[in-house]
Parts: sequence; C-alpha cells; structure tokens
Amino acid sequence: MELEIDDLVNVLKIINTATERGVFKANELSFVGKTYDKFAVFVRSAQEESAQQPQDGESAQNDSE
Repeated sequence: MELEIDDLVNVLKIINTATERGVFKANELSFVGKTYDKFAVFVRSAQEESAQQPQDGESAQNDSE
C-alpha cells in the first residue's frame, strides 16, 4: 500500500473538520496548526510538481514528432 497525495489531502480535511468541531484543546491548537501548515505546503508543492510533468502519453508523442 502506498501513501498518495490524495491521502494527505484527506488528512488536511480531517484536521480541518476536527478543529471546526472543537476536538482540540486551546493549548494544542498551535501544534495542530503547524502540522496542518506543513502538510498543506507539501501537498501544494507536490500538486504543482505533478501538474508540470508531462502526462504518460504526451512525452512519447512529442518525441516522435
């Protein structure tokens, strides 16, 4: 089983939902926020990198032209 970007997006959604529902104590919010921010930066970076890479069929087509 592999960990994928979509799994990390789901973690961000879980943290957001838990925060909205008041699951965390006030003294835990800083730690939760820092962790959320780290995940969010990683996910954005990975998504941007993925968007910049050619799709599987594209590079083969461009090479043959």
